[in-house]
Amino acid sequence: MVANDRRVVIAHEDMPGFMRAMTMSFEVKNPALLEKITPGEYVRFTLERTDQTLYLVAVEKEEERGKTPEP
Repeated sequence: MVANDRRVVIAHEDMPGFMRAMTMSFEVKNPALLEKITPGEYVRFTLERTDQTLYLVAVEKEEERGKTPEP
């Protein structure tokens, strides 16, 4: 996370028909979203595409891969 710059760096999987898997930074449209996550967590996110950039507009934590969810 780069809170002062309103950016988050995510290593994401392939987004078929849109973007191959890579690590990249996304500008966060609402800085309050940064309070929901901490570095190293697995997240599911939603992007908004404009003519000039991609904004991260929603994010939620996911269970760690390989870890059994708690009941």
